[in-house]
Amino acid sequence: MTACLCRYFSGPTILCATELEGASTGADRITEYLHLHYAEKVTLNDLAEFTGYNRTYLSTFLKIHTGTSFHEYLTRIRFQHAVHDLTYTSKTLTEVALDNGFPELKLFNSRFRATFRQSPAEYRTQLAPELTAGPDLARSYCDPCSHEIQQILEHWLIAPEG
Repeated sequence: MTACLCRYFSGPTILCATELEGASTGADRITEYLHLHYAEKVTLNDLAEFTGYNRTYLSTFLKIHTGTSFHEYLTRIRFQHAVHDLTYTSKTLTEVALDNGFPELKLFNSRFRATFRQSPAEYRTQLAPELTAGPDLARSYCDPCSHEIQQILEHWLIAPEG
């Protein structure tokens, strides 16, 4: 089970708002929009309004470029973040569901069970039992859009000459 999760969910993708503006292709713009707005109520109509494409075209476009439907792709993004929260925070299941775009706990539980063959509570207990009674172990991350962080990373990206 853990290998399956690791293979399909590498970790949360953090995107800057400026990255959305610079997206070069329609597929990039669409997927980046969904990665930025996954926690909100996002509909195919919202995406159509954002891109200027009609719903039918968008639906076909997503199927071709992601291999799945709009709703399935959005649900996968939401699960990626929800699995991270279940693993690394002590948020309640309701908080995890609501923070990651699921409108209610019942829907989150049923979709999680259908996808991972266990409930979110079972997943958390199996993978991280110390979170069930321990302190909040939420991690904090640096802002990847920070000028200071970008300067540090640039140092490592420059290949030595010669």
